[in-house]
Amino acid sequence: MTKQRKESQEKKAKEPEVTKEKIKAFNEKVLPKILEKTADQLKKDKEFNDLLKQKLSSEEFQQYFQKQESTFKALFTYLINNTPTTLDIVGRDTIPLKTFLGFSNDFEICPLLVNFNEIITSYNSMIKGKPLQEGKPIGINYQEFIEIIFRVAAKSMFFFKEITYE
Repeated sequence: MTKQRKESQEKKAKEPEVTKEKIKAFNEKVLPKILEKTADQLKKDKEFNDLLKQKLSSEEFQQYFQKQESTFKALFTYLINNTPTTLDIVGRDTIPLKTFLGFSNDFEICPLLVNFNEIITSYNSMIKGKPLQEGKPIGINYQEFIEIIFRVAAKSMFFFKEITYE
């Protein structure tokens, strides 16, 4: 028997055995709590998304957006123009994930306002269902960029409201 194999067997012998009783206890006690929390979170996420859609189409948002549109377009154009040409993307009218993450970091959106996972989740929700073109990923367009910015603003607003009033 080789030394490596012997060490592997010794390590395995030291590991606690997962018994059927432990699995059953987990399934009966812990798993329902996890599923309940997950269902609650999904419900909250749906409510949040519905509220965002409603706000995005509101007259108030449209007026604000029209006033700030030149600023948002300038920022979007800046990000496109500063996307390295070495990135394997389709066209030059979308922002790839790497550029968006750099923007989030440079403007301290992440981790100051939202965490890294929320940035990626928001980005991925925008490109979800988009097919690859020429085997290359598709980035976010201008409208999707605005929606992500609004989502981040809304999430951070809710966060600050929670820590202020609790």
